Amino acid sequence: MAAKFLILQASSRDCSDLWWQGSSLSVELKSFGALQSLSSWVLEHRPPVWALRAVASVEGCYQAHTYSPIDGTRWNPLPRLLDLELHNMQVDTWALLEHTKLTRLVLKDLRGAPGEAPSPLQPLCDYQPNLAALPRLRELRLVRCGLPDLPSGLSALLRLKVLDLEGNGSLLEGNGSLGEEQSLELLSVLPALTWLSLAGCGLRSVPATLAVMIQLSCLDLSENPLDGWGFQHLPSLVHLTCLNLNHTWCYYGPWLPIGLSSRLRHLGLQGMPFKALPPVLTTLSNLHSLDLGGATHLGSSHSLRPAREGALCIEAAAVHLPQLATLRVNLVGRELQHLKARLGRRGATIQISC
Repeated sequence: MAAKFLILQASSRDCSDLWWQGSSLSVELKSFGALQSLSSWVLEHRPPVWALRAVASVEGCYQAHTYSPIDGTRWNPLPRLLDLELHNMQVDTWALLEHTKLTRLVLKDLRGAPGEAPSPLQPLCDYQPNLAALPRLRELRLVRCGLPDLPSGLSALLRLKVLDLEGNGSLLEGNGSLGEEQSLELLSVLPALTWLSLAGCGLRSVPATLAVMIQLSCLDLSENPLDGWGFQHLPSLVHLTCLNLNHTWCYYGPWLPIGLSSRLRHLGLQGMPFKALPPVLTTLSNLHSLDLGGATHLGSSHSLRPAREGALCIEAAAVHLPQLATLRVNLVGRELQHLKARLGRRGATIQISC
């Protein structure tokens, strides 16, 4: 059952506007005092909350535990919590792992405390505390948290289906290609993993580890300087339905391997300097959406000829894609209108945008 969150305002002076409905609670923290109000409110009302979403628009710090005023022992005020999402906050990693029943954990844009490690999740990479304390996790998103390495205990999350590590640019920094492969080997032992994002993680090639992860259905490698290196591993992912390669070329001529999964429904190729569309596109008969936005061969020149050639290439590819419903291209004005008209005359019902 998906949580239906309410966006509430937390005030450091008055916590009467902190309330919950059903089993979900959502709070926008405007100040550190707002967090104290939230803690006091939870202590007083002890709501049976299973989903908590907290967003700090200025300073905020999340601590999942508190202390009993009687004997000083530590206890978890939200023992039933299954779904936890925190944005733009300082986080106590030990406190996070007290929520042992969590099935979904989302941490975005976390900040380290002054004088501490650059990443507030550094302790998770140093073996203590350990993600193995959350064996029920099915979805884990650690987005732009400054992770220096994969969290320890990750291989123990045998139920994990979704792993999002987007924007951790230093994740593999300084490891070299061999060290990069060794760091990512942990991912290959996650049997339930079907959705993986390594977008913006500093990858310099498609990891060979991915070749054995044939259960993957969605893979996001965008915003990495891949330049085609390691692309020979992609055809092994025969169950892929979604592949994002946006902005992954910098220096070399782009190419795509023949034999990509015939099940692909969504393919992102933004910003690719193609001279001609890859032949493999015409074999993806189940492709539903294709993103060629920003592709530099499509009308980037002031001359009309490159734009016309680009439009004709797209038209030729599109007629071989019977399921294509959404197409994004780098065409404007007359060439865009002509492409829409030509595909329309062929009976194609494709939504085209630039």
